[in-house]
Amino acid sequence: MDGGAPPAIAPDAVINLELGDPTMYEAFWREVGERSAVVIPGWSGMSYFSNAQSLCWYLDPEFEREVRLVHRLVGNTAVDDGYHLVVGTGATQLFQAAMYALSPPGAERPVGVVSPAPYYSVIKIKRSKCKFNYIRGVGCLTWL
Repeated sequence: MDGGAPPAIAPDAVINLELGDPTMYEAFWREVGERSAVVIPGWSGMSYFSNAQSLCWYLDPEFEREVRLVHRLVGNTAVDDGYHLVVGTGATQLFQAAMYALSPPGAERPVGVVSPAPYYSVIKIKRSKCKFNYIRGVGCLTWL
């Protein structure tokens, strides 16, 4: 990417978050072996607040720098100032981040979401408890 404006997203774009099993990378990490070892000192990361001034306050600044470096080297996304790195520990967090990122600011209506069971109920719970106005559960794939 050229680091300019984010690319336009088609109105009928689909994000498939159904499969997210990280074991798809297992063969690679086994091949890399000990070269991929990571040592985390016991005192490191004891606080939930890695960077209280950041939008993603629990994201370790060193990790963020390394992720941005990898993306600069690969060239597959914009990582300049003004772009945020969003991390999550599960599909629900990443789903919420994707919905937020794809929802235009000030939109007149929320983004419609269709998901496989049992996740439709999670969307309804997340939307009601967090008062998200940028997503709307459209239905479950099994209903279509």
